[in-house]
Amino acid sequence: SLSDPTLSLVSADSSGVTVECEALCWMPAPLMTVLDEDGNTLTDKEPQQEQDPKGCYNTKQNFILNNPVTRVVCRVDQQQRNQSKTVKILLPDFWKDSYIRAICLSVAGTTLVCISVFSLYIGLSKKCSRTDEGEQPQTTIKSDQNKKSNSHEMNSLLNQQSVAENTQNSMTEKLNK
Repeated sequence: SLSDPTLSLVSADSSGVTVECEALCWMPAPLMTVLDEDGNTLTDKEPQQEQDPKGCYNTKQNFILNNPVTRVVCRVDQQQRNQSKTVKILLPDFWKDSYIRAICLSVAGTTLVCISVFSLYIGLSKKCSRTDEGEQPQTTIKSDQNKKSNSHEMNSLLNQQSVAENTQNSMTEKLNK
């Protein structure tokens, strides 16, 4: 008893694309292999196998593609009967592009955050060194104004960082859709 295997895209998110290969009602239990377009094995995990009440074996393999590929092949072999069935799925090229864009956006966002934090550090260091050199506030009102100004600058830099992170997150969500 041999059915045609099925290969389907289950989900796609920032961690990769989840693909599932399934072969229903094979007797005896088959071997399942999942390959990319170059013939490389995509998973080293054993597939799940269950025997139904009729004695058939249902075999399922879930795996996550972390790197872009254009084709996935699922081969189910019945060695005792010297039979095999193969199914393949073609993944669109946009996945490669979106994967590369997601990496670029992540690097750009991280760089922007680092630059913002470094600029904040430099700005605060300069203000602290001026105060240490003998610049004492003349009145408590002036001291309070400096604190408000520093707080305003800090909030401005944090808002810039938040805007950059929100932009990165929305671009990543658009790419995932």
